[in-house]
Amino acid sequence: MMLSIVGIILAYLLGAIPFGYIIAKYWGKIDIRKEGSGNIGATNTLRTMGKKAGLSVLILDLLKGVIAAAVFGKLFYQSNINISQITYIYILGLVVICGHIWTTFLSFRGGKGVSTTLGVLIGLMFYDVKFGLILLIAFSIWLVVVYISKYVSLGSLSAAVFLPVGLIIFIRSIQALIFGVMIASIVIYSHRRNIHRLLTQTEKKI
Repeated sequence: MMLSIVGIILAYLLGAIPFGYIIAKYWGKIDIRKEGSGNIGATNTLRTMGKKAGLSVLILDLLKGVIAAAVFGKLFYQSNINISQITYIYILGLVVICGHIWTTFLSFRGGKGVSTTLGVLIGLMFYDVKFGLILLIAFSIWLVVVYISKYVSLGSLSAAVFLPVGLIIFIRSIQALIFGVMIASIVIYSHRRNIHRLLTQTEKKI
């Protein structure tokens, strides 16, 4: 059991690494929290520092989720914790996303969790290819909404709302539904200011 707990702690610490802040500080010599929307994620980095920096943050934040699900899920799972491996991976996924959004390294103020959520879904594909189909549909929703509206936040919210629906349709387990609802709730909560700006038509377009 202790090894599985270590995995959860490491998943949080992995998620908490503020790559956007680090890249902006040492690459752009700026504090990304004082630029643009003040968020340390890929979108604000893209707007503030350009495509290379934005893509770098996107990939690194995505890898957090991949590593937590695909690597930690195998390394730290122990059958004596009385839950299935996939349930343990769901927990790791939630923890790494929470670590990204509420990073202990920046006074619990991090990103929005979308890139890391994407990484978790990619990592889950190593256990069940149906997660790839869910990912494809969610990404397609994001892409269409962003293309039409030019709002990244609206695309992210739309994909988040689809996630629990996709999980219950394709995975068909109560654990998957709970996992999806919790991720959607966390992502929606992390976008609460974006929602306000969307409603007041003050949100910045990509």
